Amino acid sequence: MDSIFHWIGVAGGFGFVAVCLLGFIRGLSLPPNSPEHRSNDKADLWRYWRP
Repeated sequence: MDSIFHWIGVAGGFGFVAVCLLGFIRGLSLPPNSPEHRSNDKADLWRYWRP
């Protein structure tokens, strides 16, 4: 009985990794955001911030 639970866990782990990889690969093929849906350079503010 322990071996059944072991292989269910192994199969579940491989399934989880497969779903994550599929999501990552499908995310790479998404079209880029159009300019009206992009953020207003909020990620670049750390370069100009002075304490």
